Amino acid sequence: MNQFYDVFMLGGVFCSFICSIILFRTKSQVHTNRLLSVILFLTAWYVLLFLLVLTGRIAQFPYGFKITGHFYFLASPLSFLYIRGIIYNETGFRKTDWIHFILAGLIFLDYIPYLFAAPQDIERLADAVVLDMKTTYKADATVISPFLYYKIRLIQGIVYMFLQWYLIFRRSTIRKYSGYPHLRPIYTWIIVFTVFSSLLYIALQSRNIASLLDLKIDSRLISISIISFCFFSLSIYLFFNPRILYSDYYRESVFSPEAEFDDFSLVPAEDPTPSSSVVTPAGVHKDSSYAMGIAREYMTSDLLASYARKIEEYVISNKVFLKPGISIHELASGLNIPVRTLSYILNHHYKQRFNDFINNYRISYIVERFDNDNWKNLTFEGLAKEAGFSSRSTFFSVFKKLKGLTPSEYLNQTSKGSEVFK
Repeated sequence: MNQFYDVFMLGGVFCSFICSIILFRTKSQVHTNRLLSVILFLTAWYVLLFLLVLTGRIAQFPYGFKITGHFYFLASPLSFLYIRGIIYNETGFRKTDWIHFILAGLIFLDYIPYLFAAPQDIERLADAVVLDMKTTYKADATVISPFLYYKIRLIQGIVYMFLQWYLIFRRSTIRKYSGYPHLRPIYTWIIVFTVFSSLLYIALQSRNIASLLDLKIDSRLISISIISFCFFSLSIYLFFNPRILYSDYYRESVFSPEAEFDDFSLVPAEDPTPSSSVVTPAGVHKDSSYAMGIAREYMTSDLLASYARKIEEYVISNKVFLKPGISIHELASGLNIPVRTLSYILNHHYKQRFNDFINNYRISYIVERFDNDNWKNLTFEGLAKEAGFSSRSTFFSVFKKLKGLTPSEYLNQTSKGSEVFK
């Protein structure tokens, strides 16, 4: 093995096995980390066997040639479930997920006769594959013919690759990650993972198709170069992003599969009740106390300021405070951020409750009207209604709380007391 791609592939195999062990042993985000662990292990094992076939060394490990062939049918479904688990922050499998493993189970049953074949037959098949890789597609069949086996594998890979990309680029997923700067590294990772997985799959399949169709081209160098690059790069990416290996990197988001963007919450409302529970689909994390911990860790002052600018721009440009009875749910929906996140920002950045936050804008609006000449034909009650207050008494109470004066006293103090204002 003296080719450059042999070194890259062996390096990738080694790194993947190490990453697989680390991920499997981590105590955080157990479900998705273990899915990734199994994916890396299966892929590393398959690539290692692929390299052994191409270099002719499979003859030294004849049982390895087909004994793990059914593992390939696990990689695509597991990759899909892994991406889904990250996006929806799942903590376990769903009740219907067993469907994804039916094909792998059937392929395993088809391999059972091979496991009990005579050693000399297995060695003869491995030797034949070394001499001519097309032997792989022409070997004696048990239940599923080798030709059909590779067709099924090709179709399965295409289907799951499409589903994986669909999950990543569906509208709700893009809106989720684009709205939260600290979640964007997660989105970057799942794209990187899917890009490299897709390229790796395409390279492997192109090599198989070239052999299957007996194409008169040397696709070995191109396909193996791609495989080497993708496999090694994916493994190295994990080492340069240790949070993927060690931390609760993906538990920052809570996202229900059946829900739209506004249904997931980054932070809880103030003073969450520890005993309160939220009914969610099976396997989806919705723990309020955990969400508060995430908020404390990731809601930095810069991030709060960024959210605050977005909120202020929206409130001022749309004058939502003029709407009587506006609720925090309506404002959160308009801003396209979760209610709990908005509540957290108001309490920790503005040090205000929602009603106080809105009333500040209403009083500022009224003061601005006082400074102009277009308020003269209005009563206090009329002006209060225009600003969104429910009543004259509420307006007076809020005005005095914020300004320390009643509206009449304020007007007198600002040299507008001579105006008749009933």
